Amino acid sequence: MDAVKAEKVEKAAVKVEIKTADQSQIASLKLNKAIELIRAGQLQKAEPLLQVLINGPMELSARRQLLALYALSGNSSSYLELARQSQQRYPQQSIFNTELARALFQHQQYPEAINLLQNAGELDSAQHALLAASYQRNNQHQKAVEHYHHALKLDRGQSRSWIGLAISLEHEAKFNKALQSYQTALRLGNLNERLIQFVEQRSRKLKQVIN
Repeated sequence: MDAVKAEKVEKAAVKVEIKTADQSQIASLKLNKAIELIRAGQLQKAEPLLQVLINGPMELSARRQLLALYALSGNSSSYLELARQSQQRYPQQSIFNTELARALFQHQQYPEAINLLQNAGELDSAQHALLAASYQRNNQHQKAVEHYHHALKLDRGQSRSWIGLAISLEHEAKFNKALQSYQTALRLGNLNERLIQFVEQRSRKLKQVIN
């Protein structure tokens, strides 16, 4: 009798394992399909697929992809809502701290973005740059300079961080250093036409001030 019970328990366990494996496989296929749709620009078709997946076995990846989708589509309210929900659910996931801080920045909630990143532990280059930009928008230029320096120490090739640094250095009346930072951004390149024009304009103004 015990042997029969044991066999039934074993069969039930196998069924559970198979079911779990099947669910994970199906979720993975749906996630890959959603990613293909995003790459093809079919965001409206990808969104419902990802919304179903954010509470399943592929949850973390689905949340990241759905956040990317909202960013691409310009749906800032859904982006902020999902970023906040994801960060609260997974506070140790650095990516969700970054996404929430970016969403808060876009909604001009700079003090909240600053508070979040200040308490996020060790920051990477992108997070330092985002924190610096938040300080800058909050008119705390000394702190902005500090964190732009941290960002560039980790990755000196980020031309936009050099521009951000230059802007705050200007506000701190450190004109020579600001000009040097603008020139570094130009040398690095990877800037769109609007930013190139801005950097060239500020550089001309600074040269007039310095000379």
